[in-house]
Amino acid sequence: LKDTLTPVLAALETVVTSIVLAILLVGPFGLNGLAAAIAISAWLETAALAILLRGRVPDYGDGLRYVLAVMARSLAAAAAGGAVAWLVNQALLGAWGEVPGFLLLVARTTFASAAGGLVIVGGALALRITELRTIVEIVVDLLRRRGRA
Repeated sequence: LKDTLTPVLAALETVVTSIVLAILLVGPFGLNGLAAAIAISAWLETAALAILLRGRVPDYGDGLRYVLAVMARSLAAAAAGGAVAWLVNQALLGAWGEVPGFLLLVARTTFASAAGGLVIVGGALALRITELRTIVEIVVDLLRRRGRA
């Protein structure tokens, strides 16, 4: 919209918010507090920019409803995939023990990630998340480019 000042100011606000939240959250939560500070700041920046765009973009509500619908379906697929990955990890953890050695740790991580990933892809197909096709096309294109190099 030929307005570079607004996103720059929003980004600066995000940096300040992130630093303040990190100072507050790292003590009680350690490294997880830092991750939470960054995530919370990013969501606040997104919300601020969305609110500012509302008055500047025609048919903003339609686009926002679409994005929120995709976000809700994506969250459902991701939650299901995360739950499956966690269950597979827990099952293999019980079978192989806490300290299985490097190869079994790699195998456990691979199986849990693959199971969760398959559920996410299946959920995206079932929930008709059309962006999945775009993601697959981008990955295939990147793999083709790498093969030519």
